[in-house]
Amino acid sequence: TGTITSFIDLTERKASEEELRQSEARKDAVLKCALDAIVTIDHEGNFVEFNPAAERIFGYARADVIGRPMAELIIPHRLRARHHAGLAHYLATGEGPVLNRQIELPALRADGTEFAAELAILPVPGSQPPLFTAFLRDITERKEAEEGLRQSEERFRAIADNIPQLAWLANAEPRVVWFNQAWLDYTGTTLEDNVGEGWKAVHHPDYIEAVAEKFERHLREGKDWEDTFPLRGKDGDYRWFLSRMKAIRDEGGSVVRFFGTNTDITGRKRSEEAIARLAALVESSDDGLFGQDVNGIITSWNRGAEQIFGYRTDEIVGTPIMRLIPAEAQAEERELQRKIAAGERVGNFETMRQAKDGRQFPVSITVSPLKDGDGKVIGASKVVRDISERAQAEAALRESEQRMRLATEATQVGLWEWNVLTGAIRWDAQLFRIYGIEPTPAGMVDYSDWSGAVLPEDLAENERILQDTVHQAGRRVRRFRIRRRTDGACRHIESVETARANAQGQTEWIVGTNLDITERMEAEFALRTAKEAAENANQSKDRFLAVLSHELRTPLTPVLMVVSALEHDPDLRPDVREDLVMIKRNVELETKLIDDLLDLSRITSGKVVLHRETVDLNEVVRQVCEICQPPLREQNVRLETDLTEDVCEISADRARLQQVLWNVVKNAVKFTPAEGRVRVTTARLAPDRCEVRVQDSGIGIPSELLPRIFAAFEQGDANVTRQFGGLGLGLAISRGLVELHGGTIRAESPGPGQGATFIIEVPSTPQQVTAPKPAAPEQARPTALRLLVVEDHADTSRALKRLLSLEGFAVTSAGDVASALAWARNETFDFLVSDLGLPDASGYELMAQMQDIQPLRGIAMSGYGMEEDVRQSLAAGFSDHLVKPLKIPQLLAAIQRLRAAGDQG
Repeated sequence: TGTITSFIDLTERKASEEELRQSEARKDAVLKCALDAIVTIDHEGNFVEFNPAAERIFGYARADVIGRPMAELIIPHRLRARHHAGLAHYLATGEGPVLNRQIELPALRADGTEFAAELAILPVPGSQPPLFTAFLRDITERKEAEEGLRQSEERFRAIADNIPQLAWLANAEPRVVWFNQAWLDYTGTTLEDNVGEGWKAVHHPDYIEAVAEKFERHLREGKDWEDTFPLRGKDGDYRWFLSRMKAIRDEGGSVVRFFGTNTDITGRKRSEEAIARLAALVESSDDGLFGQDVNGIITSWNRGAEQIFGYRTDEIVGTPIMRLIPAEAQAEERELQRKIAAGERVGNFETMRQAKDGRQFPVSITVSPLKDGDGKVIGASKVVRDISERAQAEAALRESEQRMRLATEATQVGLWEWNVLTGAIRWDAQLFRIYGIEPTPAGMVDYSDWSGAVLPEDLAENERILQDTVHQAGRRVRRFRIRRRTDGACRHIESVETARANAQGQTEWIVGTNLDITERMEAEFALRTAKEAAENANQSKDRFLAVLSHELRTPLTPVLMVVSALEHDPDLRPDVREDLVMIKRNVELETKLIDDLLDLSRITSGKVVLHRETVDLNEVVRQVCEICQPPLREQNVRLETDLTEDVCEISADRARLQQVLWNVVKNAVKFTPAEGRVRVTTARLAPDRCEVRVQDSGIGIPSELLPRIFAAFEQGDANVTRQFGGLGLGLAISRGLVELHGGTIRAESPGPGQGATFIIEVPSTPQQVTAPKPAAPEQARPTALRLLVVEDHADTSRALKRLLSLEGFAVTSAGDVASALAWARNETFDFLVSDLGLPDASGYELMAQMQDIQPLRGIAMSGYGMEEDVRQSLAAGFSDHLVKPLKIPQLLAAIQRLRAAGDQG
């Protein structure tokens, strides 16, 4: 027999069995060590497994629950129906509401108490019939913690909603998720407006970018954060806030949320700014600002104090205040220290202080005590101002006011000031004296003190001027009369006032002076009265001279005309002819004296009018020398001339220039004895200056007489007047006429018996003048002309008629205006020759009335020869004005001019 031995390799089976055993051991270990309840149930819901944790949690022993329904043991009664329904649903469909997921539900212990549990059910893979493993966890503590957290959150939010700060929360995402009521009330927004990034809308545009970047970076990094920025309130205004954020971490140190607050620091910000401004002000002030403690030790020192006293901060802080006080002011400083200790404020007193270099100077000091929170005095602050310049200015002002007071007292000028904004008026002492009012304290017066003193008829206009000064901010001078209060006297016042504007451009002050000018007004009235009297006397003199010349010339006219006519008679005996020459010479001399008187009057009254033209000075000198030939021959005086070849053309009145030269040459001939010499020279002194010299070898001029030789009626001593005659007017007239031409005339003489020299200088630059038209050449004799001659002086009328008739004119004579007009109505005339002074009317009126009968051109005759007389004649319609005494050639020339003008017309 043999043995058959079979060997089966059980390695894999053994390995599997071992593996299974180890798996079961691990499973058993897990079930025993698990903290959560792990149970297995079959498809009917009966317990198959019940681990130790389940025993501890539910209070059942394993042996007591195996095979029993889970719903009866650990599911509260109120939930069992739903449990069975869920299990039935699973058995029917293979799906269940708790399969493969966790749910929270109440669980039941063996003692009947419930607790919160978290349940998860999983099918056991490959089990037949199917088995299920349920995992249950007691979450009572967690739920209690969550409830505590919820309650804590509610308490936190209740507290956060009642704090004054603006509070908020952000989660770990990070994202802002909540804002407290203070935030919503301040910003006027809702929670929905702010969550996420809506909170940025209330930040200031100038700050939001920087704030958001920093805030979000700290959120991401989980760091605490602090910053200051403005937030806009619901009123649109921004206020400053201090924002702080704190990260909230869990037990593991992870950030779970962020909590932040915003505290309003606007007041603090403003205080800080105010303190900064104050510090800047203190440091920039030119005043010395420093502090000291109760013992007088300096504790602070600004830049202004350094400049005033010369000490640097490091040199002075910590040292006694007494080093700044001169010896004579230290007792005063000790008293000041006592007041500081007593908490007294000492305002703006003036004293002396001492600088580092020993210099003493005046200061103004204000001292304020410093106190701690309990009100205890701990020191003082001092403001010191160097008033050296002000003291000097005040001294200068006092000196100036003293000088002003002395000046006003000396000049009797009163000063006043009026503040037009406040109405305050102040007078100085002199003004009170002017108005006779008792001085008031500080000089203050009412407006009525002035207006009540002004005479009513002067007040309205002066108030208007005063208001103009206020409104136009100018300067005014006005005069008015007052009734002085003390004695009722009427006084004349001159007021000068000036407006002063304030910084806004308003007229604020009117400052003025009053001067009593009564005596001056009386003197001016007396002077004005005297002047009027003098002017009236001068006018009377002029009228007298004019009437005198007229009355003197009128009777000379027929004499001169008859003599002029007779001297040409060839049948006269030689002795008669000489007599006629003598008569003519003396008549012409008398006429010259009359003309000199009138010329002097015209020159002194400024009534001479020059008729300028361009004339050759040498030609005028030659004409004058020719005219002077008769007296030269009579006195046996030699005349020499030396006229420059250079053309000396000047702008002058030819007749007046000839008059000047004739006066000077005739004067030289007059005072030169027989066999003497007169020399006349001309020269060009400069391109614009010519000269005429008249030198004689005559009696000379004493040196004491030279300064007044050109004065009117001046001829030296009585012997000269008796010897040479004349009125002494020629040189005075000559000087006046030369000066009218812009020239000069002077006299030189070595002395008596040594001759004299007269030098005339005139401008030689020609002016643009129009030379007079040359007179038409005289015709042999005008014929066939009918003349109406009106003259009330019988001799003159008879002479005119006879002489004009001899010249071939048909002459009709009339003695007054009425007869002249009667002739004109009956006959036709070519020209009218009329005297101006007629018995029944003037020649002016005759000419005017004549134009209504037959228009005539006429020649006026008058003893009045002033420029005004000539102007009036031409204005009345006369074509020419002849001054008596007339010479027949003058009259014939005037008639010829009328005829020539008529022929040209």
